[in-house]
Amino acid sequence: MSSIGPLGVAFLPGNGDGSRARFDNDGSIYRLPTHANGQVTGASLSSPAGSPRAFAQVFSGGVYHFYLARASANNVVEINPTTGGIVGPPVATINGALQLVPFPGPPLAP
Repeated sequence: MSSIGPLGVAFLPGNGDGSRARFDNDGSIYRLPTHANGQVTGASLSSPAGSPRAFAQVFSGGVYHFYLARASANNVVEINPTTGGIVGPPVATINGALQLVPFPGPPLAP
């Protein structure tokens, strides 16, 4: 799987700089400083355990939430978009989750 990636990109809220979060095939979450092309990521924000395989940005209750599917952990967890850390206990149990699709679709990105 090393030649695949990134596995997900999300807009970070509250940042007028256009920053993004990028989830890569090695399971790491990175912050891209702007929306410009050709950026090189620095150190990862985090590398959650559990074989991360999918990343989704979901608009709910007037705010954006960020979720990560972890295949070997058989769950979906919420991710803090600033630190990349896991927020609270798993939000769902899904055996071998490989993909996340938000529904309903989000409004225009922040």
